[in-house]
Amino acid sequence: MVNLSRSKQRNNDKNAILFLFPLMLIVGILLFYSIFFIIKNSFFNFDLSFQKFTFVGLNNYARLLTDPIFYKSIFNNLVFSGVVILAGVTLGFLFAVLLSTNIRGNRLFFAILFLPSIVPRALIATVFKEMLEFHSGTVNAVLSFMGMNVQNLTWLTDPGMAYVSVFTVLIYMIGIPLLYYNAELTTIDSSIFESAQLDGANFPTLITKIIFPLVKASHKTIVISTLLATFRMFEVIFLLTSGGPGFTTEITGTYIYRFTRRGSDLGYVSAAATIILVIALFLSVLQIKLLYKSKKN
Repeated sequence: MVNLSRSKQRNNDKNAILFLFPLMLIVGILLFYSIFFIIKNSFFNFDLSFQKFTFVGLNNYARLLTDPIFYKSIFNNLVFSGVVILAGVTLGFLFAVLLSTNIRGNRLFFAILFLPSIVPRALIATVFKEMLEFHSGTVNAVLSFMGMNVQNLTWLTDPGMAYVSVFTVLIYMIGIPLLYYNAELTTIDSSIFESAQLDGANFPTLITKIIFPLVKASHKTIVISTLLATFRMFEVIFLLTSGGPGFTTEITGTYIYRFTRRGSDLGYVSAAATIILVIALFLSVLQIKLLYKSKKN
């Protein structure tokens, strides 16, 4: 019976691969051609007409690596990643633990917390921008109604407050870490918690000493996937702050967009995209290795 079951599984796997092969082939060709196109063009200067190509060698990379704003954009990617990771492994973890208990309305609360992760990020950024506007925003209107002085609360034009605004939007979208933790918590044997409670463990000890180490696979997944996700946060930053004020919240996506919009220096844009691609590929390989190790353990 075991051999028959394994043989049937292998046949199913082969059929699935054959079924997906045409689509995988098309996607693979488009993906590798796009990568080749970007890397090749990073050694040229050209514009949107794609007619006058001038070979410049490594000049685009030399210019890029001497631009402090490019380093600032990568730094901001890492900072925003750190904020989302910290929020995920703290707030996301705590909410997941609380909602895994039989508290009243836990499904409703889970839906409310997870909803921002399935709503288009562009919509969330647009709504938050309207709320944080200095003159007509809801936030300042509410604070002013409560008697607070809002003259200095320029959420989107002050460098420090712009950072806070971006942090707020990113933390608001912690539904994915919540989902990861919730899924892994369902696989833990409840007898572990019962034994700990019989031994006198209180709720904080149960969370920090027992549950938190047991969901280490989710920790790894959240860390790596979040690092990659911030490279795809263009619409959030662009619609909220446009990378400003004064490049304060610039990320790699808005940096590339600024030069692409000019339409006359696309070789430089290709060089920037190549470096970011290398960073993203490195993080992807790291993610695969960590996931493989967690499954093996």
